[in-house]
Amino acid sequence: MKKTALLALLAGILYSCSGNSSQETGADTAQTQDEAKQLFSRVIAVHDEVMTYERMILENRAKLDSIAKLDLPSPVKDSAILLSKNLTVAENAMSDWMHKFEPDYSAKSKGEAIKYLTAEESKIKKVDTLTKNAIRASWEFYTKYKK
Repeated sequence: MKKTALLALLAGILYSCSGNSSQETGADTAQTQDEAKQLFSRVIAVHDEVMTYERMILENRAKLDSIAKLDLPSPVKDSAILLSKNLTVAENAMSDWMHKFEPDYSAKSKGEAIKYLTAEESKIKKVDTLTKNAIRASWEFYTKYKK
């Protein structure tokens, strides 16, 4: 009789413990889902900002290409060509990122989704920095040498 009562008590304790961890896991899962959604929103926000620079890239590259065709010293032409190439590199980086980015992360586990979106946030921020630096440098050069 004592063994049965002890076994029933032990089973009740184990059941009660497993119920608590299940509730905690549910809360952790909800928190993980919220974190993934927030990460996704941040990734898309940076993407959307970088996309607004597309027109500037095209315009600045055309201006630099025009300067490279002028009768100017070779170092000036070489700088214009290099800065134009930097704009192309930035544009290609964005294009590459967009082709590789998988917006549907639902097939991934919550942990994998957070890891993936964190990595993508880092990548798109690098693209953002590359793009802004290329535009800034090209604009500074253009304003110095425009005629």
